[in-house]
Formats: sequence, structure tokens, C-alpha cells
Amino acid sequence: MYGVVSLLAALNYRYETGKGQYIDIAQNEAVTTLIPEVIMEQVMNGRTGPASAIVMKSWLRTAVILARRRQMVAIAVGNDEEWDAMCKVMGNPEWCKDEKFSDQFSRWQNQDELNKLVASWTKDFTDHEVMHKLQKAGIAAGSSLDIGELIIDPQVVKRGAIIQQNHPVAGKINVYRAPWKSALTAKNPPAPLLGEHNDYVLRHCSVCQTAK
Repeated sequence: MYGVVSLLAALNYRYETGKGQYIDIAQNEAVTTLIPEVIMEQVMNGRTGPASAIVMKSWLRTAVILARRRQMVAIAVGNDEEWDAMCKVMGNPEWCKDEKFSDQFSRWQNQDELNKLVASWTKDFTDHEVMHKLQKAGIAAGSSLDIGELIIDPQVVKRGAIIQQNHPVAGKINVYRAPWKSALTAKNPPAPLLGEHNDYVLRHCSVCQTAK
């Protein structure tokens, strides 16, 4: 959705100026915009809602499992090769050899039991430790951050996802910027006030006058 919007904006800019645009979109930032009320609660009020563990019943593709200190990590195992790599990371525990986990379909059938066994390994590490161990082995894994952790995550900070704006009424505020980066979003102006541009649109906008 954001890819289409940013592309149309870039095409419109090229139509008007003859110049192109470089568009940079991060999946994480795009998805995070779908929880605006959670972001606002944290940024404006400093409150973070409770996190919850979720297990997706899809061939053990994704399981959100508790690590040490009640932190959570999402682990995705998509095929037998990744499962073998994960078993090596975990030290090849005896239960890895169980026929109930011998192939992808069997692991899906016994997912609840398997997740408990995997959790018995993750509890000895933090979410970031689990994430780095598995990523190093080529397995998709990531810390399941709450919104308070997300907005200070090093990658989010480095990409400038949270920016400070001078709002004409609220003063200096932190906001989540547009989920794509290009020359068109570099300035990130604050959202207009209610009716702020009524005079221009109703009296001076040439496009509006033509339509009228």
C-alpha cells in the first residue's frame, strides 16, 4: 500500500519537475504505522500496553516464545534445513530426534509441544541473544518488542522513524514520520490544523477553481 502511494507521489513529482525520486521503505516501519493509537499512547503519555504471546498455526513458520526476563522472541522455521540448523544452535537436544518433529508436517501437528520444548531453551537467554544466535545460523528470528522498546531500537533510531516537530498549537512533539523516505518526505511538515487551508483552497487554488 505504501509502496503504491510513494510511487504515485514520485511519478507526480516527475511529471511536474522532470526529476526522479529514490524511495526507501522499511517493512518494519510500514507495519508499525498500523498501530497508531499504541504509538501515540507511548510517545504522548509514556504508557506501554501489555504484550501477549501469539503462536501462529502455520507449519511452525512463526512462534512468539518467551525468553529470559519475560521478553519475547519471534522465531520462523520454514523448512527442514532451517530446522536442522536450529537444532544445532540449541545444542541438538535429544527431543530434536523425536519422530514427532522429523518433518515440517509433523512439527506442525505437534506444534504446541514443540513450542514448549523450544521455550525451555530460550529461557536461558535474552530475546536479543536468541535472535542473534538464530540469525547467525540463517534462521529468521527477531525480538518481539513492545512499543516503548521499539521507538528506542537502534535501527529505528538510526533510520529516523521518530522525529520531532514544532506544532503550532502543541509545541515540540515526537511523531512517527511517513513510512517511506524520499526527497518529498525530507521536511516532514506537521499535519495541518482543522480548516488551516480553507481560505487557500476555497478562494485561490487554481485546480479547485477550474473544477468549479
